[in-house]
Amino acid sequence: MGNTKIIFNPINQYHNISEKIALVIKNFITDGKLKAGDRLPSERDLAPMLGVSRNSLREALKVLATSGIVEIRHGQGVFIKSHESQHLFKQYLDGFNIDKRKLHDLYCVRRVLETQAVEWACVFASTEELEKIKETLLLTKKELLTSEDPMLLLAKSDENFHNLIIKASYNSILEKMMPSLFEFLIDARLESAKKGRAFKSLEEHLEIADTLLDRDISKARLSMEKHLTAVERDLVEEKRHPLVQEAGLD
Repeated sequence: MGNTKIIFNPINQYHNISEKIALVIKNFITDGKLKAGDRLPSERDLAPMLGVSRNSLREALKVLATSGIVEIRHGQGVFIKSHESQHLFKQYLDGFNIDKRKLHDLYCVRRVLETQAVEWACVFASTEELEKIKETLLLTKKELLTSEDPMLLLAKSDENFHNLIIKASYNSILEKMMPSLFEFLIDARLESAKKGRAFKSLEEHLEIADTLLDRDISKARLSMEKHLTAVERDLVEEKRHPLVQEAGLD
């Protein structure tokens, strides 16, 4: 195990002891005391540390494994699989019962996060990284001339563009959270591409890329905010979109 100094205090009896055990381990991950790749003590050692039975501990580990937080490797032990924040966010989105208000709230959060991301990219990204963003967009524009599936190309370009900006922001939390959000919105990307929104997005992406290369923070933030606002507006107006149908807006 990578963190031998961690002290596991006994757990008071709880109406669902396995949930309490899982929560304690989650908190160690959230606090940074356990990191991806760390191995937990064996059941024989960990159960008395926590003051619980091995059966309760085993049940808690199964819950964590099902959630994708730990990986049980038979014959090797239990390993921390990834960061808790990423999985909690993904689990929330997986159970997201969309309606018009929540769709708006989701895009409000996205605007806050991605406008901040472009600001950080202006400050922290290298010139080479910013040039790569622009070059990737120009390549997409060129490939559109001969692409057999331009809609799919545009949808992938959209995802790649936003991921590159998140990466260029050099914020590790955003890098963990945003892929889950982007995955949740993949149907919207594909539908928007079919309806022509993605062609507009490509031009808006190029505008954002130019502001990044100029390292103009105010223009970069404004361009990203305008872009995401337009995307949300077009999504809501597209009555045939499955999210909007589910919200009962048609």
